[in-house]
Amino acid sequence: MNQSLRARPRFLALPIAIASVGLGLSFYYGEQWYQLSQVPEAQLQEAVELNLLLDLKRDAHKPVPGEQELEARRETIRGELQAHLDRQRHQLRGNFLAALAGFGLGAIFLLTQLRPQWLFGRR
Repeated sequence: MNQSLRARPRFLALPIAIASVGLGLSFYYGEQWYQLSQVPEAQLQEAVELNLLLDLKRDAHKPVPGEQELEARRETIRGELQAHLDRQRHQLRGNFLAALAGFGLGAIFLLTQLRPQWLFGRR
């Protein structure tokens, strides 16, 4: 009987699933991370103005602030939005790297199941 047929059973479904899910998630999170890094300045400025209008509407019972106070609020809101975008980028980068690690581990496990002699030099 052939040596490869008598070998121990190989559990290939798990490494294939891990590698496939890791690859798919790395594509997904990589695309999200890329799109978030491409936020145009006009869109950011529009979000700042919208948040400023919402703040002014919420504080409608207070007197209208002066131009310097409005500019200070704009800068504060812009800083908050930038911090939020930075947190999202950091989270997406971590998710991307975790998915890539899952793909790598699944691929290595799959290779060790299919061709152990490639990695370990035994036959």
